[in-house]
Amino acid sequence: MTDIHEYVGNAGAFPILRKWDFFNHAGVSPLPKTVSDAIRTYADQAETDTYLVGTWYKDIEALRVRSAQMLNCHRDEIAFVKNTGEGLSIVAHSVDLAPGDRIVTTNVEYPANIYPWMEQARRHGCELVMVAEEADAEGRRHVPLEKILDAIQHPRTGEQWSGIASFVSDRHDQKQIVTSLRKQHHVEIALREGRLRCSPHFYNTEAQLDRLVDRLPA
Repeated sequence: MTDIHEYVGNAGAFPILRKWDFFNHAGVSPLPKTVSDAIRTYADQAETDTYLVGTWYKDIEALRVRSAQMLNCHRDEIAFVKNTGEGLSIVAHSVDLAPGDRIVTTNVEYPANIYPWMEQARRHGCELVMVAEEADAEGRRHVPLEKILDAIQHPRTGEQWSGIASFVSDRHDQKQIVTSLRKQHHVEIALREGRLRCSPHFYNTEAQLDRLVDRLPA
């Protein structure tokens, strides 16, 4: 397996790097070159031969086996879904919940991550606890792990580690910052709930992150 460090800054593998410093992977991620090549191959086969000469089913099985090897599990534990939202919905509807059970999450989850649990809490009469984020002494916002563990162990009402960083500029319009970064500097971040959201991926370089920081208004 290729060393993951070989992909950092690799525009051949991730063509988005040729044009953009892209930090919105929690929204709609750009395709790696190998994925877009596979899509084009599939489209060509589907147009001219369908499954008659292709290796679709063999490729799916090979992918299932390699995924299991990477995740250190059995191939039977691998399921392919369209996206995170669909996967979470399947998991949420597969849990054997009962009235009085407690579902613990945070109040800063992405909507697609929380809706399945909200529906399950409504359907089964469960308690949905959404632990609130807090600001530390330096103003950095986070959800304390100890508060999550406490919510799991002790009932409470009225409350609410990722690669995503959210921040707010007190002196500038958030929407204008996103627009300026995109149009003037080819830097892409997102605006969510009035906050600037940066969600880098492993192939983003330190230089790209430095450029993002340098181009943010003081």
